[in-house]
Amino acid sequence: MSTHGAYDDDKRSPTVSLVKNEEEEIVNLKAEQKGSIAEEIRLEGIADEFKNMKKLNEEQVVFTENEAAKVKEMLRQITQEHEQTAAAIKNMEAQAKSEMDSLEEALRIEKKRNTELLQQCRHNEVAERRMTQEIGEMKRLCDEERKELVRLEAMRDGSAYEHEQYINEKGELVRRLEMLKDQNGKYSESITEVESNNEKAREKYNEQAEKFRNMGDQVFRLMDQLRMVQLERRKRIESVSERRKRADHLENANAQSLTRIQIEHEARQNAEAALRKAEQVLNLLRKKQRSLEETHTMAVRVQEKTERDASQLRDNLTALTTRNQYLINRVDGQEEDSSALKQRIAETQQELYKLRQTDKELRGQLLVSEDAEAELSADIAKLNAEIDFVKRTDMLDENGRMKPIQIESDGSDLVSRLQINEFLYRAQQEPREAVALIIEKLSHLLELIHGAQSQGHQYLGDLDRSNGYMKSLRNKNKELLEDVITLERFRGRTLLQVITNALACPGGKKPDLLLEGLGYTVAEVYELLRMLHAADSAQQIEVIDLSKNDLNDEAVPLLCEIINMLSYLKLLDVSENYLTPQGIGKLSNFIKGMEGITSVLQNDEKIAANSGAQTRIQVKIGNQKFPDEKELEARTALGSDISGPNPVASEKAKELLSNADTFLESDGAKRKDNAQASSELPPIKPPPS
Repeated sequence: MSTHGAYDDDKRSPTVSLVKNEEEEIVNLKAEQKGSIAEEIRLEGIADEFKNMKKLNEEQVVFTENEAAKVKEMLRQITQEHEQTAAAIKNMEAQAKSEMDSLEEALRIEKKRNTELLQQCRHNEVAERRMTQEIGEMKRLCDEERKELVRLEAMRDGSAYEHEQYINEKGELVRRLEMLKDQNGKYSESITEVESNNEKAREKYNEQAEKFRNMGDQVFRLMDQLRMVQLERRKRIESVSERRKRADHLENANAQSLTRIQIEHEARQNAEAALRKAEQVLNLLRKKQRSLEETHTMAVRVQEKTERDASQLRDNLTALTTRNQYLINRVDGQEEDSSALKQRIAETQQELYKLRQTDKELRGQLLVSEDAEAELSADIAKLNAEIDFVKRTDMLDENGRMKPIQIESDGSDLVSRLQINEFLYRAQQEPREAVALIIEKLSHLLELIHGAQSQGHQYLGDLDRSNGYMKSLRNKNKELLEDVITLERFRGRTLLQVITNALACPGGKKPDLLLEGLGYTVAEVYELLRMLHAADSAQQIEVIDLSKNDLNDEAVPLLCEIINMLSYLKLLDVSENYLTPQGIGKLSNFIKGMEGITSVLQNDEKIAANSGAQTRIQVKIGNQKFPDEKELEARTALGSDISGPNPVASEKAKELLSNADTFLESDGAKRKDNAQASSELPPIKPPPS
């Protein structure tokens, strides 16, 4: 009987192993489904990175606008320089007129003191000087105007060349823009093809999953049949052999299906990689297109500004040409009068030569007197330096008396506690007994140093013991922190599972979300919104209860999005949370702006929105709480962990603990505590004199 039972067990072992293999394959399929969910979460992270890149592009736009403002500022400075040059020319003309007036006044004074003949001579001299100055001034102005004309012509030629170069660059940019648009169209077509292929791969994957579910049902039926075989193994030995053949056939089919699944999985990965590459290329092309459009707009503005400046320069050139012609005509008229005054100029030059000779003699005498004064100053400085040297070497003050030696210290009161300055003063008053006083003071200082050293050793021992206590406390804190992080992760997964179970709603019931008192924060509400987007039964929700949670004003936009998404939602309970009147006002304004809302009634307990005579939605807002600052800081430091660990809170806490341990193990803490202990010593009295 036992031999026959062993034979039956050997016959059943392949079937049992087959069942176990099928169960393991089902577990692997569930793991792959979880991996696909994680892949969707990763794609959401990629979308967040795209938003960050968009923000960086906006910052680049702001930087470009700042550069344009700088260019405008440079143009404005150039305009101011032109205006300053014109003002300087006007000032020079006014100065010349004032000088002419002063010369005429001097001429009138000379007419009163001299005879008529001398008055006539002086008049001719003044007229000659005036004409000479005007001729020189006219020549100088002509030269400046000619230089300005040459510069303006060069600027005109240069602006024409730059305008032509700008037109060429503009055409090149337009051609490049058209090429980029064509490439953009090609890439969009390739993206649509990749999306269609991806959709086909998903359909095939769903079909394979359905086949595996059918195979799982078959496995369970086989297990039932095996139980029947154990009861009737004596009567159905032949049927067992047939089932073994069937199991072999199923193993072959299972191996073939696994091979097909692996091939489909690799094809899906390749399709997703191609899709990501295409999206990256498309984003780069969009960025380049935006930058080209901004460059084109800036170039058009610069061209308009250049044209306005060129027209202004042409007007200035016309005015300067007219003025130059007037000055040339004036110079021609003055040249006729200058010939009559040349003889008088020669006489004036002879008088000027005599005056220069006299000036040279006076300058020589002045140099001799300056040399003598310099020698006296050098002697005085030398004597003052010798006096200062004697005062420094002999320790004398300004009156010649000996200065007392004192020691000053800004960062420590040790000098005053040890009465060093009193000792120095007494030693200076009694120079014969200075050696004995120094020996006495040194012995006292050595005694104080020995006492401080013994106290330091005692403090170091106490510090070692306290460091040991601190290390044990740090280890306990690390363990507690790990437990807290683990509990937060479990809490996040539990809250998500609650939402999943509520949305499943078996039996055709309406999936109301009753989430009262579960400690939901903004992160959990965000995950709730994401799961509502993914769930098919979300549109049937009529009641969402989020009362007695930890929601604040940051959750108001998410609540508004939930209200907008769920068209059949009748009741939203957010009472006994941390919403402020400002957040409640934002929620009320959003409800007022919804389509189909005719009236909104609000009080301290709820917000009721009516669509005609029918109540569209009610939001309960009563009994809001106001948390303490310590509670807010604790929540911010610990964070909420929904989809995984919180890297910011955990890493920050671990970094603080590691820094504390490193400091305790180093000598820095010991030196710091030793310094604090030495600074708290009682004041030391010097020995009696």
